[in-house]
Amino acid sequence: MSIGCIIPGAFHREHKDTGADGARLVAILKSMNCSVERVPVESFGSLARNAEIIADWLSRHGQQRVMFVSLSKGGADLKIALALPNAAELFRNVTAWVSLSGLPQDTPLVAWLRRQPLRRLGVRLLLRLRGQRYSVVEELRHEADGPLVA
Repeated sequence: MSIGCIIPGAFHREHKDTGADGARLVAILKSMNCSVERVPVESFGSLARNAEIIADWLSRHGQQRVMFVSLSKGGADLKIALALPNAAELFRNVTAWVSLSGLPQDTPLVAWLRRQPLRRLGVRLLLRLRGQRYSVVEELRHEADGPLVA
């Protein structure tokens, strides 16, 4: 049996209107009688934590063929999961990965944000009020030492 698997983007719980939750994709796939699930990644979780959640999801669905569809930051989360030591075993039944508006290669917007101290402060405050960490923004940086550099 095959399953379509949605990896949501950043802030998918807080801003469902953006489509980052994949609800439209779920509805389309279900209308075609496809089996579909969302991986329950954290809304703005660290790359390592969300990769861990993806790995756990795969280990529980190991007998099924899986096609991933990642949205926005979900692509970065999946890329980190692919780099885990046991990735070959975990991903053995994954047949495809479709990245929609994905972020698997990092973004220069982090450097831009660093050059805008008031905006950066605003982003930090907003994330803190939401119980989220600014360090996740830094993980998406476009630099040689960034976790998304291939």
